Amino acid sequence: MEANEAHQLLESNLNVAFAAGNATQLLELLGNLPLAIRQASAYMNENQISTTEYLTMYGSDEDETIYLLSREFEDLGRYDKMKNPIAATWMISFRQILRSDPTAADYLRFMSFLAERDIPRSLLPDRGKAKTTEAIGTLKAYSFITQQKADSFDMHRLVQLSARYWLRRSGELGKVAKETLRRLAQVFPYPEHENRDAWMRYLPHAQRILDFRKDAGDEKAEGELLFNVGESVHVLGKYHEAEQMHRQALDLREKVLGKEHPATLSSMNNLAVVLKSLGKYEEAERLHRQEWKLSEKVLGKEHPSTLISMNNLAGVLESLGKYEEAERLHRQEWKLSEKVLGKEHPSTLISMNNLAHVLKSLGKYEEAERLHRQEWKLSEKVLGKEHPSTLIIMNNLAVVLESLGKYEEAERLHRQEWKLSEKVLGKEHPSTLIIMNNLAVVLESLGKYEEAERLHRQEWKLSEKVLGKEHPSTLIIMNNLAVVLESLGKYEEAEQLHRQAWKLSEKALGKEHPSTLISMNNLAHVLKSLGKYEEAERLHRQEWKLSEKLLGKEHPSTLISMNNLALVLESLGKYEEAERLHRQEWKLSEKLLGKEHPSTLISMNNLALVLESLGKYEEAERLHRQEWKLSEKVLGKEHPSTLIIMNNLAVVLESLGKYEEAEPLL
Repeated sequence: MEANEAHQLLESNLNVAFAAGNATQLLELLGNLPLAIRQASAYMNENQISTTEYLTMYGSDEDETIYLLSREFEDLGRYDKMKNPIAATWMISFRQILRSDPTAADYLRFMSFLAERDIPRSLLPDRGKAKTTEAIGTLKAYSFITQQKADSFDMHRLVQLSARYWLRRSGELGKVAKETLRRLAQVFPYPEHENRDAWMRYLPHAQRILDFRKDAGDEKAEGELLFNVGESVHVLGKYHEAEQMHRQALDLREKVLGKEHPATLSSMNNLAVVLKSLGKYEEAERLHRQEWKLSEKVLGKEHPSTLISMNNLAGVLESLGKYEEAERLHRQEWKLSEKVLGKEHPSTLISMNNLAHVLKSLGKYEEAERLHRQEWKLSEKVLGKEHPSTLIIMNNLAVVLESLGKYEEAERLHRQEWKLSEKVLGKEHPSTLIIMNNLAVVLESLGKYEEAERLHRQEWKLSEKVLGKEHPSTLIIMNNLAVVLESLGKYEEAEQLHRQAWKLSEKALGKEHPSTLISMNNLAHVLKSLGKYEEAERLHRQEWKLSEKLLGKEHPSTLISMNNLALVLESLGKYEEAERLHRQEWKLSEKLLGKEHPSTLISMNNLALVLESLGKYEEAERLHRQEWKLSEKVLGKEHPSTLIIMNNLAVVLESLGKYEEAEPLL
């Protein structure tokens, strides 16, 4: 029945309060089924309750709904005086199908535990092509399912509800729930981009059967399905939901399989990876260490799974700012991988890539570049020039080249890999979007702001379409677009975008997630550009305290927060406090990263600038000369950062009246 006809039928049968909005919702739940509408109307008339009250009762729980559907009523229309509850009517049909077409009955019971819409034919247990086709025809003939696509079906909620009621009365609810859970655990794939269409279609049905896990009572199948569903929602950026599912899967696998079973170790690993995504680095570290030790014990120190454990632990150590330990672990794992799997094995290339990544974090750009070039050549040889892993290596090499100030080569490499990624993976693949983002970032470094803006806007729209508006990757793109807008002087739009990204990050990841703190920092930065110094100061102080709490006082991100707060204080004329903060941050950076790390050189430069504002020109000169020599040594004489330091030194020399010495540096 059409929606307008259903409204007319409900209104004509009611003699109680009629709320149009609630009536629409009720009719949707009733599926616009005439018999269900008449039964609901009769109940409301008999008990003198409104559509609002009935809707509350109807949706309260499954037993209440079944009670309402099972009530006998007098249809005062064409079935005058006929006792005809809808649930009882369907029970007759269910029994008839069970006798005439057992396969159709099996499918009816199976589908009653799935989501209502888009039930793929491939989910149905295989009964042979002929029997399956005949069974589907039977269910369609009874209007228990509708076929919207060639390979999928819809089953209305009321049909599902009544079918489960039938199973409960016959004592088969648990049996069928278990069969359905096992089937989903069997066919639900581990989520990869290549099988995304399959697991995305199966996902709502897997989530639905998990609602009946207690009825099913199969903890092994439940743990397996929770593991794959948890990883699926992790891929979708739903980190909190993923954490909950992986914790449940781990608990079940420890109980059913034991703490040292390989599947249990996989659950530990994936939970730790999700915790890292959530910024819960300390717990992630503890879990990875525990899993690593167990993997060494159960599988051996040189087992490939043990090496993966080492790699993931090193990754979270890097997030914690423990770069030296992360480097040692990555080097150890790389050597073991070469020994066990060979120098050209894809896993060994991943080890090389991860080591190069932490070397970049340590400011060892030349070694990181050499390692990336070496693995790039090996990857082209082993996997091919167009393999996705080769493209990732190209991207990472380009990022290191940017850190080295080799912007033109970085741009060329990013453009090359972008075209290859579009060809191999498609324009909307998440990896293609990452490459677009990194190309836009290097364009910004080259001062090509308009092209960078266009590229960021393009990838933002694609990311919203592919990953969703609240996915962490989408939020990163929003942030980067806002940064480019700020460089273009579009401060108001940049502020608006940063505020939007901050709120979405708080919602999706939480107020104390590292990515949320980055959003706060970037918003404060644009507020400074807008001259809103007081608000910028408040935000930076808030972010600094959160960073100390979340990451620790000596974490690199905390030092960045200190530096940015000091810069705002300088804009406010609070030079003494800015100087104290810069000195503190400089000493911590030397301790944590080393005297020659690029971040330490930035700290020195910013301290020298505030000393200049305080009129302490001699100390500012000494500091600029010291950092200039270090920058030439670490980054090279022609690196953009070295040239900036030279310029700053020249400005100080001019302030000291040393014009002849300053002139060659400008």
